[in-house]
Amino acid sequence: MLVTLAVVGGGTVSAAGPVTVLAAADTYVQADRPTENFGSSVRWSTEGRTNIWRHGLLRFNVTVPAGEKITSAKLRAYSEASTTASEYVDVYTTAGGWTETGVTWNNAPARGTWLGKTGGFAAGAWVEWDVTKGVTAGENNLKLETNGQKWVGFKSDESADPARRPRLVVTTEAVTTTPTQPPGDGTTAAATFNWGTPVAGDEFNYTGAPDPAKWTVYNSAGHAGNGIRSPQQATVDGSKLVINGTPNGTTAGMGAKFDKRKYGRWEVRAAGSGDNEYHMVSILWPDSENWPCDGEIDYAETDGAWNVIKFFHHYSCENKQTSAQKALDVSQFHNYAVEWTDKGIVGYVDGVKWFEDRDPAHQPPGPMHQTLQLDWFPDSTADGAGEMRVDWVRVYNVAAPSPTPTPTPTPITPPASGDTFDFAATGDMNPSGVTDPNSASGKNAASIRGALDSGALDNFIGVGDFQYSVGTCGSGNDSYANYERNWGPIKSKTYWTPGPNHDVEPGRNDDLDRYMDGQCVSTSKSATSTTLGRFQDALEWYAIDKGNWHILFAPTAVWRYNSTRASQMTAEFDADLARAKAAGKHLAVVYHDPYFTSNTSSHSRFTQGKPWIDVFDKHRVRVLLSGSQHNYERTCPVNKSDVCTTDGMQQFQVSTGGISLRAFTSSPSYMQKRFSDTWGHLRMSLKADGSYSWEFKPVHGAMQTDSGSRPAP
Repeated sequence: MLVTLAVVGGGTVSAAGPVTVLAAADTYVQADRPTENFGSSVRWSTEGRTNIWRHGLLRFNVTVPAGEKITSAKLRAYSEASTTASEYVDVYTTAGGWTETGVTWNNAPARGTWLGKTGGFAAGAWVEWDVTKGVTAGENNLKLETNGQKWVGFKSDESADPARRPRLVVTTEAVTTTPTQPPGDGTTAAATFNWGTPVAGDEFNYTGAPDPAKWTVYNSAGHAGNGIRSPQQATVDGSKLVINGTPNGTTAGMGAKFDKRKYGRWEVRAAGSGDNEYHMVSILWPDSENWPCDGEIDYAETDGAWNVIKFFHHYSCENKQTSAQKALDVSQFHNYAVEWTDKGIVGYVDGVKWFEDRDPAHQPPGPMHQTLQLDWFPDSTADGAGEMRVDWVRVYNVAAPSPTPTPTPTPITPPASGDTFDFAATGDMNPSGVTDPNSASGKNAASIRGALDSGALDNFIGVGDFQYSVGTCGSGNDSYANYERNWGPIKSKTYWTPGPNHDVEPGRNDDLDRYMDGQCVSTSKSATSTTLGRFQDALEWYAIDKGNWHILFAPTAVWRYNSTRASQMTAEFDADLARAKAAGKHLAVVYHDPYFTSNTSSHSRFTQGKPWIDVFDKHRVRVLLSGSQHNYERTCPVNKSDVCTTDGMQQFQVSTGGISLRAFTSSPSYMQKRFSDTWGHLRMSLKADGSYSWEFKPVHGAMQTDSGSRPAP
C-alpha cells in the first residue's frame, strides 16, 4: 500500500504546519528464529539480549510537494514496554527491498547511518526520535535496535487501534527562489587589468551535459565521503551550468581538461544558494593529484553561509593555509578571479583585489587546473537542497617568468635529507580511572614524550582504543581527562585512528574525534586536525604524506556500524593509493582491527576488512599498523592469501599501550615474532627509498623486545 502525506486538518500540503505519514510496512526479525517472518504481528519489537536479538523494520513513503523541502521529520511509535534512562532504542537508515511478509533475520538488510536514540520512556506512551537527517522524498526504510537486555515492543500497523500505529511527523518549507541572473558580465578582473583575450574556458552556451571534451564530471563519493557526486546533477541550460544538490547529499563536481598549466589567470562568474550545508567552491587543483603536498587554491568558497565568500590557499605536505574572507551576497552573480605568477598568488572579486600571498615558499610546485564543485558538509541541522550556478569560466595567459641569471657554479655540500619519518605507535592505552605515571600507560606516554621532545621522533601514531572502557568528554573514570593526564602532552604530535566500541559507537559514544580536535578536556589539537586543517570525523578516513611515504588511516569501526560506507571507502582507497603510487610514494596503512593476526580469547582476524586488504595488496602497501589484540605481533611480508612474499605487506600489531594483555590461542604460519607479556610501543623509521627499520621499546612487564629492518623494494 502506498502511503503519502496525510495532511493534518485537510487541505493541501504546505509549509503551514507538520503533516503525518503512516507506516507503509512494519515488522521485526529475531536472531534465534532466523527463518521466521513476523509481518502479521500486531506489534513490532526490539530486544538486546545476546542470541535473542530482535530488530524492528519500518518503511514510510513520503511525497514532498514541488518547490518545498523537508525541514523536520520525527518518528513516533506507541510503546508497550518501559526503559530506563540508560536503555536506548537506536534508529538507523537501512536498505529497501525487504517485504513485510517476507523479511527474516537471515535476509534482513544491514543497518546504515545512525540517526538517533531515545531511552527512559514509559509503557503506554508515545516515543519519539528525530530522524530528520535520514528522511527524504520517496521511500524511507528504518531499522531499530536496543541495547536494553529485554524485550521492547511497539504497536504495529496491524494493531486494532489505528490511532496508535507508527508514523512520521514531517514538516516542510518552501525552497528559496533562485535569484535571476543579472544581464552582462559585470565588472571583471580581466577587463580591469587588461588580461587580454581568453585562451581557454567554457561559456556554457549550449544545453545538456557539460562538454565532455572540456570537463571530467565526477562519479564518486562526495567530499570527505559525504553523499555522492553524480553526473546527473550537473546540467547546462543554454546560458549557464547548474549543479543541484539534494537534501541527502547527492551533488556534483567536475574538473577541467582544458589548459592545464603552471602560472595563469582564471576567472569564473558564479552564484549559489540553498542549505548552508552546501559549499560552492571554485578550485585550482594540482594535475599531479598529489594532495596536499602539491597545493590547492580555493579562490571562491562558501563555508556554511551564503553571505560570505572565502579564499583558501593550501600549501605544503602539512596542508598549511593562508586565507581571506569578504561579506558578499553569494546568491547573486559575482566574478571571482585568481592570478598565479612566479611572484605569487592574488585573488579578486568583481575586479577588486582581496587576497594576496607573495611568499615564494607557498608556491604550488607544478601545473594546476580548474574545478567546479558543490560540496556537501552535513551537520546536526535539517538537511536541505543547494545549488551552484556558473555563467562562464575563462582562462588567460600571463607573461613568462623573467629568466634568472645563471650564477657561476660553486661546489656545495647537499643538505641532510629530511625525508625520513620517525614515529612511535601503539594502541589500547589507558585503563579506566588510570592517571598514575608509573602505570604501564604512564610509562609508555613518558617514553614517547621524551623522544618527541628530544627530536628523536617526529610523531606518535595512536592505533585505537585510547581510553577504556568507553571514552567520553564527560567526567568519571572513562573521561578523556584521565587519558590527558599522561598522554595529553603529546596530543599535538598525535595522528590517530579509532577502534570500535571503546572509541566510537553511534548512539553510545562519539567523543574521540572531538577530544582530538580540542573541543573538550583541553583546547590542544591533534596533529591530525592541524595537518588536515579541519575536524576529522572518527568514522571517516584520511591520508597524509610524510617524506616519501603516503600513510592512509582507515577506520575499521565503520565496518561494524555502516557497512555501506565501508564498501564505498574500498573504491576511495583504491583511487587514493593509485595516485600516491603514481607519484612515486611508498605506502603504509594504519587501521585498528588487524587482518593478519593470531587469535586470542576475545578476538580473531578482522575478516570483514578483506576488501580493503585486497586493495592494499593490489598497490603493494609495505607497512600495516594495527592494534586491538592486547599483545605484540610482527608478520613476514605477506600477501592477501596469507603467503609470505618479498613484496608483501608487513603488519605490526602493537596493542601494548597500557591495557591488560591477552595470550595467543592460534599460531598463523606468517607470524615471525610475538609476545603477550610486555607493555611498550613500536618505534619505526621510514626512509625515502622505501626501506624501514623498527624497534619495540618495552616499558613494563617481561621487557621483551623486537627489532629489525627491511630493505628498499
